[in-house]
Amino acid sequence: MYSQPKIDIREVVNLLGLKVDPKCSINSDTFNVQCPFCRDKKYHMNINAEKNVYSCVLCSKEKGQGALDLYSRVVHGERCVKGQNSKKIFMELCDALHLGGPSERKTEVKERPSLPRILRADDDTVGKTYAALLAFEPLALTEQHRENLKRRGFSDETIDRNEYRSLGQNYDWLGEYSDSRSLYRRLRSAIKENKKLRHKREDEIVAGLALAQHLLKLGCTLAGVPGFYKIGDSWSFNITPGMLVPTRNMKGQVVALQVRRDKPENWETKNKDRKFLRYMTVSSKGLPAGVTEGISRAHFPLANPPLSKDVHVCVTEGPLKADAASELLGSDAKVFFIALHGTMNTKELPGFFKLCKEKGIERIENAFDMDKTTNFHVAEAGKGVWKKAKAAGLSVAVRCWDEDFAKKKYRELGILCANHDIFVPTSLNVFVDVAAMARALEAAGVEHSVETLPDGTEVKHYWDDATKGIDDYLLTQKQQKTNS
Repeated sequence: MYSQPKIDIREVVNLLGLKVDPKCSINSDTFNVQCPFCRDKKYHMNINAEKNVYSCVLCSKEKGQGALDLYSRVVHGERCVKGQNSKKIFMELCDALHLGGPSERKTEVKERPSLPRILRADDDTVGKTYAALLAFEPLALTEQHRENLKRRGFSDETIDRNEYRSLGQNYDWLGEYSDSRSLYRRLRSAIKENKKLRHKREDEIVAGLALAQHLLKLGCTLAGVPGFYKIGDSWSFNITPGMLVPTRNMKGQVVALQVRRDKPENWETKNKDRKFLRYMTVSSKGLPAGVTEGISRAHFPLANPPLSKDVHVCVTEGPLKADAASELLGSDAKVFFIALHGTMNTKELPGFFKLCKEKGIERIENAFDMDKTTNFHVAEAGKGVWKKAKAAGLSVAVRCWDEDFAKKKYRELGILCANHDIFVPTSLNVFVDVAAMARALEAAGVEHSVETLPDGTEVKHYWDDATKGIDDYLLTQKQQKTNS
C-alpha cells in the first residue's frame, strides 16, 4: 500500500511564489501569506509549518488542508484527495522540488514535533479563575474605554454589571510587584529562547507574571485556563493591550475572554499591507502549558431573557456586539442572543439548538452582520448555522435591516451585473436581490464592493459601517430618534 510522506509546506510556499507577510518569517512555525484563492491583497492565509497545513480566515471552508492540497489547488484548480489524485500530485511535486520519489523522500523528511494536547479546564474552574482576574484592581476599566462603551449605547450600570476591564493600558502598578520584576530577570534567558515571547514588551511579561502570582495566592487554578502559560516553572498571563470583554455561558460564568485591541498610533502608515485585527480571543496556545483546545466559546449576554418559546433567538458574532444589541433593544423586545467568537466557531450550536427545540422554539434568526448578503464568506458561514439548526429540527430566518443602504447596494451591483452581461431575476425583496447579484458576481470572478483608498490601497467595503452590525444599526436608530 502506498504511504504518502510529508513535504514541508514552506517548500510549497516558496515554489508557488506566495508573498509572505513582511512582519513574519518563512522560517517560523507559523506565518501569513497573501491568499492565492480569494484574491485578497492582505495576508489572510496562515501557514502552520508545525502542523504542515494552511487556512485562510476569509475563504477556507475547511481547516487544516495540507501541503499537497495547497499545490494542487493553485496549479490545477482542484483539491488533493487521498486515494484519488494524491499520489499523482505528490510525484509531480517531488519533480517540481527536485526531490526523490516516495522511498527516497521517506528517509529525508523529519517529523516536526506537534504541540502537546492541553485540554481546557471545566467551566467552574475557568469561571472562578476569570472572576478573580476581573476583580484584580489594576485592570479597572479606564475612562477612555468607558466612554467608548457609552458611545455604543451602554449605561454605566450595564458597563459595571458586565465587568468590562482594561488590559495593558499602563503598568504604573507594577511598582507594588517588585518580586515579579526580579522573577522576569531570572527568567530572561528562557524568554529569549521562546520565539513568541522574545518579541513581547518587558512590562507585558512582568505584568502577566504579577497577575498570575496574585491569582495563585488566592487559590485559583491556572492550569487548563486559556491565557495562562509557563515560563520555566512560573505561571504568567498572556497580555494583549485593549479592552477586556468577558464571554459568559448560560449560567453567567465567564468561560472565555476577548480583547478589543487598541490600535497603535500610525498603524496604517507602518502596516499598509496588514489588516488590523480588532478582536482577539485571549489565548496562550503555542506557549508552554498553554491550552490548545476549547479556547473560543459562545457568549450569552447577561441581559438575555429566560430561554422560552416566547423569545426570538438570534445568532450573531462577537460578545460585545451581542451585549450592545441587548442593551439597545431593551428587555421588552424579548430577544435572546448567542454570540460566536467569529462566524466559523459553531461547535456549541448543536447542543444549544437541541435545548431550543426542547424549550418549544421552532425558529432561529441569523443576525450576522449585514455583509452576509454581499460577502460570500459570511454567507457561507450562515449556511453552516442553517445546517446545524436543520439537524435539530429548527428553521432559520435571516434577520436583515437597513433597507435604504440595501437599495443603494442594489443599484451599485445592478450596474456591475449589466456591465458584465450577468442577468439576475428580481424578487420583491431587496435583500434577496442584493444577495443574488453578489453571488452571481462572485461566481463570475467580478470584484465588487471594492473601495480604493487615497494611498492606492484597495479594501473591500461590503456594507455601510454605520449599520453593518445589528448593534450599529440599533445605535443609529436611537441616535436618529434623539436628534429628531
